[in-house]
Amino acid sequence: MSENLFNSKYQPKKRSPLKPFYPVIGLFILIVFGAISYFLSRPVTELVDARTTIALEFAQLQLVIAIGIFIVLILALAAVYSVFQPKTPKGVSERDLDREKQEKMREAAAANRRKKEMQAKMRARNKQNNR
Repeated sequence: MSENLFNSKYQPKKRSPLKPFYPVIGLFILIVFGAISYFLSRPVTELVDARTTIALEFAQLQLVIAIGIFIVLILALAAVYSVFQPKTPKGVSERDLDREKQEKMREAAAANRRKKEMQAKMRARNKQNNR
C-alpha cells in the first residue's frame, strides 16, 4: 500500500449536508413549476386561441399548454444545472495504470526482500541457539 494513504486523490470526499434533502427539494421545485405553469397557461391559452383556430376545447388546450410550459421549465432548469455541475474526473489513463503497476511491483519486491532478510536473521539466531 502506498505511504500517502490519505493524499488528495484518495481522501474521503466531504459530503454535502443538503444531500439527504435532495428528493424533497426536487419535489418542491416540481410543485413550484406546476403552479407556475398552471397560472401561465390561462393567458397563453387565450393568446393562442385568439390567434389560431385549433379543434380543441379551451380547457383541453389549456391543459396541453400547461404541460408544455411545465416541460419547458424543467428543461431550462436541467440546462442551467448542467452548466454549473462540477466536472467529474476523466477515466483512468494508461500512464496511471502503468504507474500503479510499477508501484505494486516495487512494493512486492520490497516485501520479498524484507522476508528474505527476516528468514536470514531467523536462521542465524537458530544456528546461534543450537551451539
